[in-house]
Amino acid sequence: MPEQCAFEYAVIRIVPRVEREEFVNAGVVLYCAELDFLAARIELDEHRLRALSPEVELSFVREHLQAVVRVCVGGVEAGAIGQLPTSERFRWLVAPRSTILQTSATHGGLCQNPEASLEWLIERQVRAPLTNRSPGHPEERIEMESKSDLKRQYKETANQAGIFLITNTTNGKVFLGSSLNLHGPLNKHRFMLSIGSHLNSALQADWRRSGPEAFTFEIVEIIEPSEEPGFRIDTALAEREEAWLAKTQPVGERGYNKNNRIRE
Repeated sequence: MPEQCAFEYAVIRIVPRVEREEFVNAGVVLYCAELDFLAARIELDEHRLRALSPEVELSFVREHLQAVVRVCVGGVEAGAIGQLPTSERFRWLVAPRSTILQTSATHGGLCQNPEASLEWLIERQVRAPLTNRSPGHPEERIEMESKSDLKRQYKETANQAGIFLITNTTNGKVFLGSSLNLHGPLNKHRFMLSIGSHLNSALQADWRRSGPEAFTFEIVEIIEPSEEPGFRIDTALAEREEAWLAKTQPVGERGYNKNNRIRE
């Protein structure tokens, strides 16, 4: 092994609501060209993530953090990306994204052992700095108060129910969806497309063919809560689903939807 090898790294972040730009560091990906070394270490503090975003789907987050590890390892289990050279896989992992999983800017350094450097970066950049402090430490109380503030702010912000639309601007085809909590599904679709693992094969194929810049992601309607007697937000959403299905006709030649069941 050379005495000193140059390496690059980026911190892996979970951004539950992209528009708020709040995140939790969840791991580090490190690349050393001289040793053809690429690896990711994941250590997600789920309690911190829950405090920031109580509605986050942890199984979804875990699945896609593991996808990062698979891309680093390479091979058929990582799909088409796993077949690329090590350098290209690293560039793909650290490319800017507006999804629930993002990375920091890349940084550089020198090391003798990239595995040891990865462990050092996890300790410095990811693990909670208060881990070894006794309960009741003043800084721990401050952190807990901050978490309480985050929880309170979330509860004061109701989930938004409504309709979203993904549009291929090159051919006009659309994917129509709806949810009682719009932010989760919209982030999920964008992320699944970006890693080449979307379950809608036609949509994924056009994404690969035309590139992400050809697609728009938009919330087209939000269902406003009402205090009228008998109002149910799920019923109101179902009525608007029918209207948007008739308007956009996303099933068949004009769209990517396989059927009229668009609720997520």
